[in-house]
Amino acid sequence: MSNRYQYFFQPNQLCVSIKRSVNAQMAKLEDRVAVDQGHKTYGTQVGMDEKTEKYYVFPIENPKEVDKRRAT
Repeated sequence: MSNRYQYFFQPNQLCVSIKRSVNAQMAKLEDRVAVDQGHKTYGTQVGMDEKTEKYYVFPIENPKEVDKRRAT
């Protein structure tokens, strides 16, 4: 493999990794804001039951569509 080929594809792979990371962070941020407003979208937020002191994932609105939302 030539050096040109190697250096051409490394930045592209890095961009893909960054995009995935940014998308995941944006989903978490969107969920934090949504939970504050009484909504849930991606299922990234966790709450704690005050009685049992156990953690749980907040319910997802429209779970059949969540994979479509996650893909965008």
